[in-house]
Amino acid sequence: MPTAAPGTPVGDLVRPAPAPRPVPALLQQPLERARTLERDVRGEKRPASQPLADEETARNRPEFAGPPSSSTTPAVETSQPSFEALVLSWDQLCNLASSTDDVHPLVRLQAQAELDKKNPMSFCESDHGSWDGRWSMLCEREWELQKELCQQLPCGCNVSEVLNVQASRKEYSWNKLSPEDRKLWAAAAVKGWQVYIDNEAVQVLSVQRSQDIRRELAQQGRLGSILRPRFVLTDKADGLRTVDNNIAKQPSARLVVPGFRDAANLEGKLRRDARAGSRLAQHLLFCLASWNTHWSLVSGDVKSAFLKGDPYVDRVLYMTCTDEKVSPPIPLAPGQLAVVKKGVFGLADAPRQWWLRLCRAAKEHQWEQTIIDGATCLCWHVADGGRRQLDGIMVSHVDDLLFSGGPHALASFEAIGKELGFGSKEENDFVWCGKRIRRAEDGTIRLSMVEYHKNLKEIYVPKGRKSDPTAPLTAAEAKQLRALLGSFQWLVAQLRFDCSFLVSTLQGERPVIGTILRANAALKQFQQDPFYEMIFRPVDPATAGVMVVADAALGNVTLQGSNEGEVTEKVYSQACYFVLLADKQLMSGATGTFNVLDSRSHRIPRVCRSTYAAETLSTE
Repeated sequence: MPTAAPGTPVGDLVRPAPAPRPVPALLQQPLERARTLERDVRGEKRPASQPLADEETARNRPEFAGPPSSSTTPAVETSQPSFEALVLSWDQLCNLASSTDDVHPLVRLQAQAELDKKNPMSFCESDHGSWDGRWSMLCEREWELQKELCQQLPCGCNVSEVLNVQASRKEYSWNKLSPEDRKLWAAAAVKGWQVYIDNEAVQVLSVQRSQDIRRELAQQGRLGSILRPRFVLTDKADGLRTVDNNIAKQPSARLVVPGFRDAANLEGKLRRDARAGSRLAQHLLFCLASWNTHWSLVSGDVKSAFLKGDPYVDRVLYMTCTDEKVSPPIPLAPGQLAVVKKGVFGLADAPRQWWLRLCRAAKEHQWEQTIIDGATCLCWHVADGGRRQLDGIMVSHVDDLLFSGGPHALASFEAIGKELGFGSKEENDFVWCGKRIRRAEDGTIRLSMVEYHKNLKEIYVPKGRKSDPTAPLTAAEAKQLRALLGSFQWLVAQLRFDCSFLVSTLQGERPVIGTILRANAALKQFQQDPFYEMIFRPVDPATAGVMVVADAALGNVTLQGSNEGEVTEKVYSQACYFVLLADKQLMSGATGTFNVLDSRSHRIPRVCRSTYAAETLSTE
């Protein structure tokens, strides 16, 4: 009888051994091959009475033999191949790696490892959380479009899908406007077309020349070079209008071409990347402005920025008249064409053409581009003794420029505005990228989003639906939930770092009624303090240091980033960090002052086995 641990019940010892489990058919072939290899390699067992071979014989054994030489013949002609536990096809590996029945966990693990070896780039270990301050911030127009499309902002996955979107405010349909509103937006459309003419973005051709070009393009099979534009109708006051502040309509009509039909774009011939100011760069500007109280704090909006780019050299595109059923008309006769000379609104490369033009203007006016995000520039002047001294900083975000600096830098900034054409310029108290920025009487810089807080609307849930929190959402409810969570993300990305964990976990929940109820509760938490402000206090950058405060909670979220679920499901850890510009006292360990450069709450991609591991990974 085999030995057993003391205290083992006798019944367990005499119980018949269980019948062997059948081997799955999937493993029959690799197991048989493994047995064959094992028999070939292992050979016969040496009897105990047989002495070991002498040292010279042992050295001639294959496992001790060195590389063969010309004067020595190896004892074994060909060594056996190394043992391979699994030799399976790709389909067999996929089935085995995903199987949960009658497969040993170690076998399944090896199959998963083999899949990774065969295709190492197929798996992307992404995190999940609130906005990263190093990412280029969306402008307000881009955010409004994301909200209309019910698409969430980035949370650690692919950022480019959002950064490539050209957006608008809430769009109005031309054929649904009342006669009075049509007059307002028709007048705005006239101005929108005139902007194209004033900036020499198009050149109107004669009817005869247009007909000739159409015939040439038809013969060449390039009629796709003719684009039919339309007007995007918006109200500039949409984001500022509240129940208590009923602002009059401010019609805006922007002429946009369907850039997604551009053949060069479809064939991947266009370079479309363009820099935009990050949150980190914005906060650095606020830190410098709060310390240098004599510096100006200015916002500048370049009017029709995309039309200020350099003329095309090797691109040939044409524009025809609009469809008057769905858009206001432009002064082109039926069949008449206009040559597109610049990166007009809607073309995929228009943002880059404008960014290159802005960079050239900044360089010509003695601004130096930083490596922070490619959209931040510094202005220096030579002080007494030949030492360079920082005099200003400028952050560009598409056509919105944010500036702070002394008299010399301000003159240079205004020269750029004169060259490019500022549509508006405000100082010390203004709205920029959806948030109010103001310099208070004590010299501090304060950020707030009062109107945004008040305009958040909760999702209505019928009483009968509330009784079953696990009920799945309808398509309409799911769309409303995505829109509300997107609104939370934008608020957290801009201002409300204190609610980062709340929003991060809501993003990871399953779309059920309970998620809507918790999102409505989160909305009330946001609206408890609509006058919330982020304050930047004076901190001397010459003596300050960068301090990072990080923490993590062990095993409090699921793989998807939700904190709802069973304890056994919540094996991932949530981390948070704050990057601070701390003054000399705080850096030395005493009580001091700091400004927030960046903050983020996110799920750690790896499973942590200890609080020490989670807190270590939270600083990555």
